[in-house]
Amino acid sequence: MILTRDEKPLFTLGMYERPRTDDEWREWSEAGINLVGCSSREHLDEAREWGMFGWVTVPMILKDDDDGSALVERVEELKDHPVLAVWEGPDEAIWGIWRLEKGKPPRFWERPSDLVNELLDKADALVRGLERGVRLIRERDPGRPIWLNEACQSSQSVLARCLPSLDILGFDYFPVPPNDNRQMHHLGLYTERYRQTAVAKEVWVVEQGFSWSSLKEYDEGTGYAAPNLDQYRFMAWQAMLRGATGLLWWGSSHEERPAPFMPDLMAVVREINGLQEFMHTGSIPDVVAEVDHRRAPPVLGASCIVKRVESKTLLVLINEDPTGADVMVRGLDWIQTDELEPITPVSSELTPVAGGSVTPMNGYETRIYVAG
Repeated sequence: MILTRDEKPLFTLGMYERPRTDDEWREWSEAGINLVGCSSREHLDEAREWGMFGWVTVPMILKDDDDGSALVERVEELKDHPVLAVWEGPDEAIWGIWRLEKGKPPRFWERPSDLVNELLDKADALVRGLERGVRLIRERDPGRPIWLNEACQSSQSVLARCLPSLDILGFDYFPVPPNDNRQMHHLGLYTERYRQTAVAKEVWVVEQGFSWSSLKEYDEGTGYAAPNLDQYRFMAWQAMLRGATGLLWWGSSHEERPAPFMPDLMAVVREINGLQEFMHTGSIPDVVAEVDHRRAPPVLGASCIVKRVESKTLLVLINEDPTGADVMVRGLDWIQTDELEPITPVSSELTPVAGGSVTPMNGYETRIYVAG
């Protein structure tokens, strides 16, 4: 875990925007937001006042003719601030050089060889520039974590070359409303892809804190369609199930206030923050969730997160498919089903049967149970 409070690890719950009013600072702080984007000492001071940490984006990917003086000046200016938690590189830097058309990765087989070579040269320069920039930061501020956030489709081969310079690798994915190119359950698969690339690193997932209709250049004519409570809950827990070690939300800066989705987003943040004691321990692999194949063939199927802290048990049950399914939970032998108290709405009860417990689940349904 990157963040700690009172010598205890904190699961990262972050917002790219800082709150706009004292009431909003209070709302986010009480919900459990613990990290906000900052760009000045005054911003970091404000985060500290509300019990949060801040991260700062710096120009750490240096061009060959850049001596790094602007980067060094920035680091020296802020490195002593007590709530500065992370240095971040330029957002989606690899995606920025790799993308040839808006929203699409390159199909190299359709491109002339000279263009492909140009892109590969740009990737080499990026890796080289990141190594130089990070070296300057670590010489002046050793131990401060360094984060690079990318697009979900950014080149994993280039990312793998960047890993020695990084402590945190992240990506963003915004699937509501769905279309042919984005589906909500793909978020977990992208998380798994990044986790496989960065096995020994922190993986932060940046999720949707906006409606596409509020991004004028991307307005898709769908009307106002931000995630709802169930969708926020599903995306958060599917990302954690697949290996996320931190969650952040992007896009609220494009929204007028009051943003209609904000109460739902903060409700999910509050649920996660209330389970911080479970977040730094692993999931018990012997407990599994399985879909009854006789009803409908699963795609991703059902999954679960099971954690124990002393006498307490956390069970998170997730149907990762958009269609309903009958789900069997096996291996939860140390506790009776009726001891599990749901802290989120459930569409149906867990029923004890031979070998485990079974329950019908709606598509994309996420349930959180606590016992002890």
